[in-house]
Amino acid sequence: MKILFFSVFKNQIADVEEIAAQRGVEVDIVNTPLSMENVHLAEGYEAISCAGKCNLGRDVLTQLKHYGVKYISTKAVGYENLDVEACKELELRFSNSSYSPHSVGEFTVMSILTSLRKLSFSQSKLRRKDFTLFGLEGRELHDQTVGVIGTGKIGQSVVKRLSGFGCRIIAHDLHESNEVKGLVEYLPLQEVLQQSDVITLHAPLLESTYHLLDESAFKTMKDNVCIVNNARGELIDSEALINALKSGKVSAAALDVIEDELDFFRYDYSEKEITHKSLNTLLNMDNVQITTHHSFFTRQASVDMVNSAIMALQDFKESGYTANQIC
Repeated sequence: MKILFFSVFKNQIADVEEIAAQRGVEVDIVNTPLSMENVHLAEGYEAISCAGKCNLGRDVLTQLKHYGVKYISTKAVGYENLDVEACKELELRFSNSSYSPHSVGEFTVMSILTSLRKLSFSQSKLRRKDFTLFGLEGRELHDQTVGVIGTGKIGQSVVKRLSGFGCRIIAHDLHESNEVKGLVEYLPLQEVLQQSDVITLHAPLLESTYHLLDESAFKTMKDNVCIVNNARGELIDSEALINALKSGKVSAAALDVIEDELDFFRYDYSEKEITHKSLNTLLNMDNVQITTHHSFFTRQASVDMVNSAIMALQDFKESGYTANQIC
């Protein structure tokens, strides 16, 4: 089997080559994301693997079909870059990947703790050589109510880790998880928003979850709530969040993702102007912790992604089905 990988992280190149050799498949690597400009490179390959920046819209999928591609996998869990209906119509097979949920789970607990203890503000004060304690009084996690929105594998990992801190954990998900039912109290979304001291997002990006936290949602929340988002940036209306931070409704935010991040995250802007208005504003707020969509980025997760992506393509060829199949 020949697989063409698009948009591979530098640290994953060796993993791709090693795991491919172990699984007996041929691989080639294109460092840039899949697009209409380079889709022709897929000619002669029956399978390709992509990342979140790749264009998997109807036009690109049509060209992939034309060049003989049958199977597609992504090294990510999210697949909002895929035109699912077009993929089905063209009879292409597509699978997302799975990876260690502990990577994001542990990062989330860290984000909650640093938000409650005002670490971002503390670092800002240190850079100004202000060594006073003014404004640094924090909160202890065991006294808080934490609302977990989305209890899939990552949400479950977060719940299990939080359970050791003694805090009250409430959750909302359309499908309640038996894995964590004894650790959380499931409530309607509105009640989770109203009762939580900390809200952490672990929902997929769908039409129904776009701007899940908007102006109306923030008005519903407690004063001084902390917001953590290690899922998808578009779950939060950035302008509404900024307004809530400025008003004090939100006391702190830890964001590993933001809206419209694709042109900025993963690139070096140290000598370039950032034209993303919301990102500029958030970067200059003392009560906001911004990270560059790397909550997943551990050695174990990187290996898991590559292995899952290759295995899915082999499964498609051998049996026509794989565990993480989307279409």
